[in-house]
Amino acid sequence: MEYIYMFKQLWFYADRERWKVVIHLILHAVSMLGELGKPYAFAMVINALQKNDPSVVDEVVRWLMFYVLCFFIFEIFHRSARFIERYVAFRNRKRFITAMYDHLHSLPLGWHSDNHSGSVIDRVNRAGNAIHQFSEAQYVFVDFFMKFWGPLIILWTISPNISLITVASGILLVFITKKLYDLSVPQYRVQNERLHHLAAALFDYISNIRTIIMLRLGHLARNDIEERINRVFPHLAKENVITHIKCFISGLIMVLLDVGLIFYYIYDQKQAGAVIMIGSVTLIFQYLHQSMSSFQFYTGGYESVIHWKTDFEAVKLILDNKERTHEQKEACLEKWNKLNVESLNFSYGDGKHQLTDISLCLKHDKKIAFVGESGAGKSTLLQLLRGLVPIRQGILSKDDGKNLSFDCLASTTTLLPQEPEIFENTVRYNITMGMPASDEEIDSAIWAAGFSDVVEKLPNGLDSDIREKGVNLSGGQKQRLALARGIFFIRDSSIVLLDEPTSNVDPATEMLIFKRLFERLSGKCTVSVLHRLHLLRYFDYVYVLKHGKIVEEGTFDNLCNANGEFTRLWTKYLAEEETFGKHGSED
Repeated sequence: MEYIYMFKQLWFYADRERWKVVIHLILHAVSMLGELGKPYAFAMVINALQKNDPSVVDEVVRWLMFYVLCFFIFEIFHRSARFIERYVAFRNRKRFITAMYDHLHSLPLGWHSDNHSGSVIDRVNRAGNAIHQFSEAQYVFVDFFMKFWGPLIILWTISPNISLITVASGILLVFITKKLYDLSVPQYRVQNERLHHLAAALFDYISNIRTIIMLRLGHLARNDIEERINRVFPHLAKENVITHIKCFISGLIMVLLDVGLIFYYIYDQKQAGAVIMIGSVTLIFQYLHQSMSSFQFYTGGYESVIHWKTDFEAVKLILDNKERTHEQKEACLEKWNKLNVESLNFSYGDGKHQLTDISLCLKHDKKIAFVGESGAGKSTLLQLLRGLVPIRQGILSKDDGKNLSFDCLASTTTLLPQEPEIFENTVRYNITMGMPASDEEIDSAIWAAGFSDVVEKLPNGLDSDIREKGVNLSGGQKQRLALARGIFFIRDSSIVLLDEPTSNVDPATEMLIFKRLFERLSGKCTVSVLHRLHLLRYFDYVYVLKHGKIVEEGTFDNLCNANGEFTRLWTKYLAEEETFGKHGSED
């Protein structure tokens, strides 16, 4: 049942505030006693006026006071419960979103590559809204429960037959509605999937709006968005037809009950020779509507619960993936001088080996370079060493011969990627990510990344907001900003991995950055992927990769004289430099 499913989610994410859920449900139940008492008091006033006894005024005053008391019971308890309920709902959404972020953060990078960010964001937002709206609407379900049993009990005291007919009619209405829901829910699920698809497109087009504008692709993007929206409509139309049929049947049954049961009560009283009390007729009419409103809620309002459940189930795609890689429990790597990686093999899901029989040595205070043509496996090897991808075959050992788990590398390794990821915030935040830091610490990272001259030109320096007009960074400047962030956070890492973090920087600036970087990384093991081979003379040791294998290794001078794969790469590099010139650009 959809309600039970969603209440389990509410209860789970309420966590330490579950007692508040119990409290506001009890308060809502008490408030509904006041709501149920008002029709009864009103009916008794009418009956008292009809009887016109000598004490009619006193009796009317008593029932009117009871009516006012019911009003205050409802208002005091309902408003108090709603205050708690809305607070809990807000906290539930907060806990859900943070839990989803933690889970997404723990998933392997391969999963993120296979699932569009826009679609994932849409799923999380819809599920977050679902848990919030459901948590905030518990008073509706208490209302449903109390207005189901309360009126039936009161109607039973007037006429058991009327109470039984009301229950039978309600069950018939629920049965018909359930059959119609079975037809409409699949349509809503398809709508959701189509809307996730639309969100993915909007994410792409908006995040890449510069390309859209510069290439005059606006009309094509708009057509694609319209087409994706149009794919939603047929399923919306089908669900709409089913909903209107359901509402019509509900209204028809309600009208038939109004007419039939009132007529039955009048006829029954006539046959018994009793006086037909106008207040009792009013009482039947009002409590009949309250009782049937519970059944009608299932035909109308309960549809929201079904939608919330469907929205929440959209994150099943995310939660079903339990595999964790870079967030595995980090084993502590004790003091070390040398780490040996031997017989490391890795393949992707297609079964093709990407890295074969990799063996290398990592040493403190040594600068190691990986070179090779694109696709040789250099970046993949860095990801394995960082722990972003699980290593299932290979041996890691310390200089004392003790074997270690590859998981321990994650606790001491930092990877600086090639692609700069910039956050829409200030320059300061992009470097520190909100971590407290002095200006001296930030300036030191900026200086090492060669970004100081850029900061000096920004309107508000470190506090310049990248979202604001006028703060427009080039590709190379963004890369240097991302590099400054990486430098800031490598303080506690003994192994630093560089995946061409300066590929968009001109050669002169790149040379300066590496010199400063090596000063900062003194005493650490530095492993860098290089395509600009002129930097190799600053490295202590070079590994040459080809087709996922290490085909050569040694110092720069030794490799230059070996007349092997490295010689071929070096000759090719010098020829390209001579042809195209050293004119790197940051534009």
